[in-house]
Amino acid sequence: MVKDELKELVYYFGLVTQIGLTVVFFIVGGVLVGIYLDRRWGTSPLFIIIATLIGIGGGFLSAYKQITLRSK
Repeated sequence: MVKDELKELVYYFGLVTQIGLTVVFFIVGGVLVGIYLDRRWGTSPLFIIIATLIGIGGGFLSAYKQITLRSK
């Protein structure tokens, strides 16, 4: 009984870790792309804001897909 509970705990810990890292990498990627585009074209906060919002949306969409695929 304890062995099954431990397997389930490790499974969900891995899932939460994967989802967290996915969201963080999408957001950081968006910020970095925004910084690059702003420096390249000389627009101060425009592309940082746009790319960060796209990164946030992409990260949460990817997390949602991971959750729904694992629950089936």
